[in-house]
Amino acid sequence: MILLFLRRWVFLLSFSLQAAEGENPLRVEMKLDVKTIVPGQTFQAGFLLRHPEGYHSYWKHPGIVGLATSVKWELPDGFVAGEIRWPAPQKVAMGPYPAQGYHDETLLMIPLTAPAVLPAGDYELKAKVTWMCCSKTCHPGLAVPFSHSVHVGQSTAIDDIMQPIFAKYLAMVPVKDDAWETSFQVEKDKILLHVNAAKGNTRSARDLGELWFFTADGTVDSAKPQRVVFDESGNAALEMERSEFALATILRLPGVLYAPRGWSAGRKHIEIDSLPRK
Repeated sequence: MILLFLRRWVFLLSFSLQAAEGENPLRVEMKLDVKTIVPGQTFQAGFLLRHPEGYHSYWKHPGIVGLATSVKWELPDGFVAGEIRWPAPQKVAMGPYPAQGYHDETLLMIPLTAPAVLPAGDYELKAKVTWMCCSKTCHPGLAVPFSHSVHVGQSTAIDDIMQPIFAKYLAMVPVKDDAWETSFQVEKDKILLHVNAAKGNTRSARDLGELWFFTADGTVDSAKPQRVVFDESGNAALEMERSEFALATILRLPGVLYAPRGWSAGRKHIEIDSLPRK
């Protein structure tokens, strides 16, 4: 994993050295879904990323190259930040290398919880955000400071403008789908991800279309092609290349699985954490 980290940074540095001077092309804004909170309340903070045409930033695992966006919080005493809620990733290209990230606009969301005992007043929420925005050149944003105030009062007041935007992107965060079962097996340098309908699901995996897997831990090589085949029962097997940096023994296969024709409730991305096939 250390070698992978170094490879990413060397590659990013080679692009960054070509980067044009001036403003970072990625537009980043800190947002909240509320205007006023009460003590003990959990609310949403978010970082709205707007990429110029042709540019991208990276998902929580960028693939074989890239750098995931990260947030380091500086919160008032007693406030607690959760993990980033990542909308479903997209295929991006860093030079000749396919990777995992975002084009256009996305919102990275983080739940914040206020302490149960908190005097009324205004509180400043501070964060430092690091990202890499790439096209033909790469533009790093390193520990860029952001802040947003939140008012603590006697009742909650949502932000009428931002609340539907948060709702839109929360709906894009992949979740598990019990209507489908997955498992995997390893064959030398190949990983086969098996997908079949769970009991009670009358659909066939053939209905899902050309599947694609986004690796959450780098076990699968994001730069290599993926091929789906079906058996006589309509079950799918997605053939993928094992990353040279994968663990010697693979115990789980976490990530996001994309189906162009949709899973349950019309979702096109689901979260999976597959176990070895028995």
